[in-house]
Amino acid sequence: MTHAVPHVVHVLESLRVVGTEQGVVNVIHALGGDFRHTVVCVTGSGPLAARLPRGVAVHTLGKRPGLDARAH
Repeated sequence: MTHAVPHVVHVLESLRVVGTEQGVVNVIHALGGDFRHTVVCVTGSGPLAARLPRGVAVHTLGKRPGLDARAH
């Protein structure tokens, strides 16, 4: 019997170089291939996207400042 690899979805404001975002990138590296990872950025991507391992999907919602009902 084969087991599916658990899928972890990380939701962040962006992948700018700040504390929480750097921590998430470090956790993804530390967990290695034991999990499948997806990063969802609410506003946009950022320079930390280049540090993510190959195969980690990054999705951006494109939310603008303030209340943005069109972000999806």
